[in-house]
Amino acid sequence: MKPRRWVAVLAVVLCIIIIAFFGAIEVLERSGRIENALEAHLSPLVEGSFEVEKVKVGFFSFLLSNVHISIPLRAFTVKVRDIKVGLSFRRLLQTRGDISGGISTIILLNPKIDMTMNGASTPAAADDFSTSSHTPKKMTRLPMQDLLIRDGVVRVNTGRGVYTAAERLNGRLRESVDGVAFTMAGALGAHKRNLSLSGVLSNDDSRHRISLRLKRARISKPIKWDRFVVSGGVLDGACEILFRERLAVDDCDATGWITIGDGEVGIENVGPALDKFDLAVTLTETRALIDSITARLGDLPLRVEGGWDFSHRRKSRLKFSCQNVDPAMLLPPTARFFKEKLLGNGGVSVELVKDRGAGTIGIRMAATGFSLGGEAITRAEAKGIMKADTALFDTVTIGGDRLRLSGKGQVSWKNAPPSYHIWAKGYSKASVFIPGLDGDLGWAGSLGGEGRSIRFDGVLSGDTLRYHGLDLGGTRLAVRCDGGSLHARPIPGEEHRFELSGKVYDLFGAPRLSLSGSLEGQPVLDFLSDMPWGLGERLHTASLAVDVKGPVSSFGATGRIRFQGAEYGGGLNVRLGRRMGKEGIHWALADSGLAFRGVSF
Repeated sequence: MKPRRWVAVLAVVLCIIIIAFFGAIEVLERSGRIENALEAHLSPLVEGSFEVEKVKVGFFSFLLSNVHISIPLRAFTVKVRDIKVGLSFRRLLQTRGDISGGISTIILLNPKIDMTMNGASTPAAADDFSTSSHTPKKMTRLPMQDLLIRDGVVRVNTGRGVYTAAERLNGRLRESVDGVAFTMAGALGAHKRNLSLSGVLSNDDSRHRISLRLKRARISKPIKWDRFVVSGGVLDGACEILFRERLAVDDCDATGWITIGDGEVGIENVGPALDKFDLAVTLTETRALIDSITARLGDLPLRVEGGWDFSHRRKSRLKFSCQNVDPAMLLPPTARFFKEKLLGNGGVSVELVKDRGAGTIGIRMAATGFSLGGEAITRAEAKGIMKADTALFDTVTIGGDRLRLSGKGQVSWKNAPPSYHIWAKGYSKASVFIPGLDGDLGWAGSLGGEGRSIRFDGVLSGDTLRYHGLDLGGTRLAVRCDGGSLHARPIPGEEHRFELSGKVYDLFGAPRLSLSGSLEGQPVLDFLSDMPWGLGERLHTASLAVDVKGPVSSFGATGRIRFQGAEYGGGLNVRLGRRMGKEGIHWALADSGLAFRGVSF
C-alpha cells in the first residue's frame, strides 16, 4: 500500500523546518547578536562591560559560558563562570522579539560563593579567575529580583586555608527592602542533601543573619576545617549567626546547638584520630559550651571538660585527660629498646586556658604513673603558650628520686610530620639506663627534629662510674645524634682514664652498637687484685680495651687485658656475647703472649 501524497509532503516540510531551525540556531550562535543583546542588558549592572566567550542556544534559553562575573554581596562574593538565561514566550511577544526584554530567569550554574573570616583575603590559589585572561567584573546590583543557584559551593577563607563549608547548593537570591535574602539547600560531608541555609545580608548597618540547619545524616566523606578533620559519624544541629561586615568568631553572636555522634575526628599532622567521638555543644553568643564529649584514643577513653569563648571577654578552659595509658603506644612500633625501659599504666592530661583579654592560649601538659628503667617518674609536666600552629614551652620538667630533667623549647605541627626543638639538661643514676653500672650520669644539649628524624648535639658526662666492681672513674663525651644514629667521642683537650667512643645505630628502632672503650692504671690493677694465688697483687701495670658490636639484645664484645708484673706478664683476649632469646652471657678466654718467669704459654 502506497503512502498518501500529503504524508510525504508533510514529512519533507518537517525536515525542512527542523533543518532551518537548527541552521538558524547555528547562525545565531555564530553571528554574535545574542551576545550583543545579553551584554547590552547586563552591562549596566557591572562596572563597565564584560565579554561572553560562548553562547549555546537551547529551548527558550541560552547558556553563557566563561562570562567571569563577580557579584559582591557584602559579606559574600559570588563568582560565576556559566549562566543560563531563560526566556519567556509572552515577554518576547510583548517586546516584539527583543531578547534582552524577554529574559524571565537567570540561573547561576556551579557558582563559587566565597566568604572570609577574621579579615582574611582570598589567596590566589582559591581565586577561580586567577588564571584567566579576563578581568572579573563586579555587579553593582542583582540583574533581576530573583537569581537562581544550581550546584553552588560555599568556600570559607580563614586566613590559614580555604575550606568547603557546603556544596551542591540549590536555591535563590532575592532582593528585598532589608537587603539580599537567600534560601538554599545542599550537602555537608554527605551524599544526600543534609543542610539548609537561609538568611538576610543587610544593606545598612544592621547585622547580617544566617540560619543553618543540619539534618541528621551520616558523614560519607571527610569534612576539613582548619586542621580538624571529621571523617565519620552523624552530624546534626541548628544555629543562627549574627555578624557585621566580616565573619569573625570573636565578634559574632551564635545561638544554637551542634552534635556529632559516633564520629572520627583528627587533627592533621598530630597523632592518631579519635574514634567513637560523641559531642554535644551549645552555642551562646561567642561561647561554645561543651555539654558532653566522649571519645576513644585507640583503646583508651578520653575525657573532655570545660567551655570556650572565642572572644576575649571571658576566661576559657578546656581539659583533655586520658587514663590507663600504655607508654608503648606513644612510641614507634620498632622502638623495642625504649619500650622495655618506659613502663607503667598512667594518665596523661592536656589543659588549655585563655584568660580574659588575653590573645594567647596557655597550655599545660602532665603525666603520672610511669617509670623509666625501674625508676618511678613522680613529676612530668610542661607549661607554655600556643600561637597558631606552634606551642612554646618555657618549662619542661621530668623527675623522680634518681632522675631529673628540665628544659624548654617549641613544637610545631604546621607541616607533617610535626617538628620540635628543645634545649634540656638532666641528671640520673647510671643504673636507670644500664643495669650493673653505678654512678651518676649528666647530660646537656639541644634536641630537635621532625618525626623520627632526630638531631641532638650535647655533652654526656659520668662521675664515679663503677661497673661490676670495675672503677671507671669519670668521663665526658661529645654526643651527636643525626637521624637515627648516635655518635660519641672524647672531648678534645680533656683527659680521663676511661675513654669511650663509637656509634649507636637505629636508636629509636632496634639499636645496634659499635663502641670502643679503654681503661688503664690503678682501676684495672684494683680489678685484677682478686686474682687467685695472689697473682693480682704482683702486677705493676695493667690496661683494658674493649670493642662492642651488634644489636643490644644480642651483642658481641671482644676485650684485651694487658698486664705486667715482676714474674709474669702478657695479656688475655676475652670474648663475650649475648644471644637473642638466651639468658646469661657466653664467654671465652685465650692467652695473648702470656709468659711466666720468661716461659711463654
